Amino acid sequence: MAYIQQPCLAKFFAIALPVLAAIILLLMHFAMPLFKSIQQKTDRINLIFREGLTGVRVIRAFRQDQREQDRFAGSNLDYTKIGIKAYTIISLMQPAVTLVLSLTNVGIVFLGSRLISGRIMEIGSLLTFLTYATQILMSFMMLSMLFIVIPRASVSAKRINEVLDAENQLKDPVKPVSMPKGPAELEFDQVSFRFVGAEEVALEGINFKVNAGQTLALIGGTGSGQASPPWST
Repeated sequence: MAYIQQPCLAKFFAIALPVLAAIILLLMHFAMPLFKSIQQKTDRINLIFREGLTGVRVIRAFRQDQREQDRFAGSNLDYTKIGIKAYTIISLMQPAVTLVLSLTNVGIVFLGSRLISGRIMEIGSLLTFLTYATQILMSFMMLSMLFIVIPRASVSAKRINEVLDAENQLKDPVKPVSMPKGPAELEFDQVSFRFVGAEEVALEGINFKVNAGQTLALIGGTGSGQASPPWST
């Protein structure tokens, strides 16, 4: 409709819209990796915080309070630096888009005033065109606000898909062994267990026997490994 009203003024859209698209794509290009890094830094902070809560007795027993505080402070500082950088880039989008929109309106008014002075266009036509231009450009401004949320949303969606697409590590055996009939018993004979990627074994030399109908309780302080035997069965 704006092109039908004044084709000579519509050329400003041919300049403004590609510029707006380039600004949005450029800022997103730099912001996306930073938001991905923010999610990783958040995971690191949560991990350290959770380790501090679950292992508070062990930390205090070995007098590692200051070390844990330094770990948390370092991770928090990394998160702060990345966050400031990411949101600084995103904060440039709104003023950049506003600048392009304002320059477009200035150009339309400038050229329209010359057309009016030359009696090529009436004032009412200019006002009508400005109304259409405002609606079009405001739509792009609202779209740019949506693009501010897209980087974080895309990173979060990717992380959710990673969880949903994760392969189940507990697989049924190809040739399962049938359980013997009658009462069963569970026996650990010099059992050792090491978590994947761990440098040292979590349990070593575990021996116990549980007959049918019996209950075995594993008691120990936080971090002593009492929760590891079920993983080794």
